[in-house]
Amino acid sequence: MKASFTPFGKYPVIERLFELINHISEDQLIIILKELLKDEFSDYMFKLVIEMSDEQQTALLKKLQKKVHPNNSDDRRRYLRKACLIPLTYAVQGRQFDGYILDISDHGVFIETGNAFFSGQEIIMTFSAPRYQKPLAITGDIVWSSQNGIGVKFKQLTAHQHKAITAFSENKAEVYKIRS
Repeated sequence: MKASFTPFGKYPVIERLFELINHISEDQLIIILKELLKDEFSDYMFKLVIEMSDEQQTALLKKLQKKVHPNNSDDRRRYLRKACLIPLTYAVQGRQFDGYILDISDHGVFIETGNAFFSGQEIIMTFSAPRYQKPLAITGDIVWSSQNGIGVKFKQLTAHQHKAITAFSENKAEVYKIRS
């Protein structure tokens, strides 16, 4: 696209926008658009859906149903998790949040949050496991997101982290008081 001069100077801006959009991930682009459009984001999404072909709308419907109701789709969770209420601090794309882990295994957690995140985003979590003095700092990937929270798969756990989480998540008989 070649820039043309106009009294409003819009074409050079549009050209630069297209260049930048082609060099950013789709997830990052969606986050930026959501921040920019705020309450209007859903309106724009609805307009895009209306312009889709029937096949695209059907494919989108199937994907959204799997994201919104992950437990109803082919039992995506391969590892049983222990219900809990563990306060944590977590960071996604440099922004820090506080929340609660509602279930845990040595493979991942479910974090209750009202914030919007996308699959594939990296998350850094800090929380305390029962009987361990030092808080655990664990990196993971968001594997699904809903209006209630996010499912996170742990990346590489150290032997200490694995032992702390396994000791807690596999012990069904004890009740723990979690300190923040």
